[in-house]
Amino acid sequence: MSNNVAPKRIRTLLMKASVLTFFLVPASAAGQTVYLRPAPPVEFPGIIDSNSPAYWRDGTRYLFNSYQAPIRMEADSNLRFQRVRSVLINGTNQFRWIEAVWTGEDGKVYAWYHREGIIQCGGTPMAMPEIGALVSTDGANFEDLGVVLRSGDAPDCNIGNQYFVGGHGDFSVIPDRSGRFLYFVFTNYGGPLERQGIALARMAIADRDKPAGAVWKYRDGGWSAPGLGGAVHPIFAAAKPWNGEAPHAFWGPSIHWNTAINKYVILMSEAIDFDWSQGGAYLTFADDIADPTRWTQPIKLMDPPGWYPQVLGYGDGETDSVAGGQARLFISGYSAWDLIFEEGPLQVVDEISAPGGSATRKPRNLQRRRVK
Repeated sequence: MSNNVAPKRIRTLLMKASVLTFFLVPASAAGQTVYLRPAPPVEFPGIIDSNSPAYWRDGTRYLFNSYQAPIRMEADSNLRFQRVRSVLINGTNQFRWIEAVWTGEDGKVYAWYHREGIIQCGGTPMAMPEIGALVSTDGANFEDLGVVLRSGDAPDCNIGNQYFVGGHGDFSVIPDRSGRFLYFVFTNYGGPLERQGIALARMAIADRDKPAGAVWKYRDGGWSAPGLGGAVHPIFAAAKPWNGEAPHAFWGPSIHWNTAINKYVILMSEAIDFDWSQGGAYLTFADDIADPTRWTQPIKLMDPPGWYPQVLGYGDGETDSVAGGQARLFISGYSAWDLIFEEGPLQVVDEISAPGGSATRKPRNLQRRRVK
């Protein structure tokens, strides 16, 4: 596969009815209730074309936005964003979308990116995403540590989604509670239908400085498939294939640990056709990230005002990957919603659409064309 990088193509987001649902693994027994509540509007300053990860350093919260090349900004306690600056990778503004970040005890900032190589399909350039690793001492100038997750399936030019010919991408990363592993939750766009969907991989934290070849995908009940070329066993398989005439699948997962319910939470989008029209934003929960059978059946959070649903915690130390009982919900970099997490029945309580609820406007980026 070529190492050239293609700008992101267009994904037109149309408001269409959702057809749920498909899930591969049994639900865990415990429940939790999520309340969707109105909040004063706030918006990321950058154009949003990926998950937007955050980290803390020396009492300051930093956040990345990515649209072909990433930018970094600071966020105060009211989630107002300031001091925006470009991010350099190997000294240049390369085509990388930073979708996850983590800081170690050594003070280094580790990040992971989605990038897209060009595949020629009958003279038409198409994208084949893969996932790579970065490291920085200052959070703004990064060294590229190489690709860590790459599909082993050949590109398929007989596609039905008009953007990808396979590959791994649109992902997030989180450490487990023991501090032993970093877990990748990513979208697999290629291979046979039973391997397409939301998949998992992990890497020992001790291997973070030399990650190439150190990431292992979940497959056949274990973490034994190599990150570079290995097959996957998705936790949520696609209902209709990405390379079919009408794809239907979850994609773009964002994961966080929620301290109020002591659960991992994944938010994800749902593509329902050739144009990646969005059927909704969904949630799923698990109490043990090492056991992929623990994830609950996805439940719909809301109709889709955009893509890339994620949280951003309010409190000190809270980010997109750790949040408390009250957290901001962002979709396409825009937020007019809080999520309240409580123990209780597995359900979403929509207080915005209820009588007396507050109407909210659409994100500014809804009608933007996503360049792939």
